[in-house]
Parts: sequence; structure tokens; C-alpha cells
Amino acid sequence: MIDTASSTVADDVIRALFKADDKFPVQLFRYERSVTAQMASWLVHGVPWKFTYDEQVTLKQSSADKKVTYINMQTSDNTISDHLATGMTVDAMAMTFDDKISFVIDDTVTITKIKPHEKLVTSFSADPDEFDANLLLAGNELSDLLHAVNSLLGTEPDGDLI
Repeated sequence: MIDTASSTVADDVIRALFKADDKFPVQLFRYERSVTAQMASWLVHGVPWKFTYDEQVTLKQSSADKKVTYINMQTSDNTISDHLATGMTVDAMAMTFDDKISFVIDDTVTITKIKPHEKLVTSFSADPDEFDANLLLAGNELSDLLHAVNSLLGTEPDGDLI
């Protein structure tokens, strides 16, 4: 995971890492299911295990580059379903994983606005050893999130290393 919203910067970092160590295990993933179709299904039928919907979604009209963002709207409201029925697709949606990490995922599977919940960060201490241990645990939670997202979307390695 690379902390940037720019795919160009992410590509540059990955190339630099691979150049530094040609055995660096970087793989692209191909998703078995359409990401936008999956997110639309989550809005209509509910999000899968360990995930909750955070009542923020951005829909886009692909033919007109038009976007509509809904904040604090229940998925049971028919407005979102009506927009999906007219051909709009899900551009991004806010979710929470395992009641510990909130984030926004978009149609390119870019995960942004990652925010740990209080129960994950309240255990951080000023003691360096405890801080290191808690940081490791937080990293594990983030890893679990990434694995769960990839599992939901049905990933398989593209085969070639970058």
C-alpha cells in the first residue's frame, strides 16, 4: 500500500522498489467481478460480513461526467436505487471494517480517508515498547482490511510481477 491518491506516484514508487530489489514481490490483481457492480450490490442488498456502510456514496453518470454525492443517506432510501436503475454507477462509498477502520473505496479500488476508530487507537501508549506493539497491531488490522476487500472483490494475481 502506498499513501498517495495519484496512480502515477504509486507506479513510480513501485518501479523504484522493484528496481532496488528485483525480487520485490509486487503483483497486480485482476478482479473477477466488476467493482462498480459489487459496490452497487452492496448499496442495494447490504454490505458483506465485517463491513458496514457509512452513509456516504458518490454516484456518477458515465456518459456525462456528472457526479452526485449523498451524505447521511440511508441505503433504504429509494433515491440511490433509482439513480442506479437509470444507469448511474457507484464512484465511491464510505465503509467501516470490523468496527475498527473507516475508509472510502472507489471504483478503481483506491482506498482513501483511512481512519482508525477509537477502540483501535486508545490503547496507544507513550512507552516505546508498547507503542511499537500497538502500531504492529494496527498494521495487522489494516492488512486484514486489505485482504477482506480483495476477498470480497474476488481477486487473482495477474501472473506477472511488475
